Amino acid sequence: MSKARDLGNLLDTGGDVVSGSLDNVPTPSKTSIEALGIDVPAANLTGTLANARFPTTLNKVSLANGSVYENLNTISGNTTTTTSSTKNMFLLGEIAVADTYTWTIAGDGVLQII
Repeated sequence: MSKARDLGNLLDTGGDVVSGSLDNVPTPSKTSIEALGIDVPAANLTGTLANARFPTTLNKVSLANGSVYENLNTISGNTTTTTSSTKNMFLLGEIAVADTYTWTIAGDGVLQII
């Protein structure tokens, strides 16, 4: 084959390199990508994630720098909170139990309201 044909076989009809032709390119690692030093502005990190990625309710959430912790301040239905002696649990601030609803604290642990 000619060199022109060889080069032509490297490209698809859209002009992009055929991925199968990249057999000598290493798969990038997290370290090699970070070494590029490309900053992504927070404004570019927007959008929504489908519920398939995260459940509707998140439990055991970690807080990153600049994040805040929040919890509801009203129990508006019969609710049971189950504690565990192997976990620390707390809620922050005043919490009201609305109307005639019951909030049951169950389990063998402690729920602290700070």
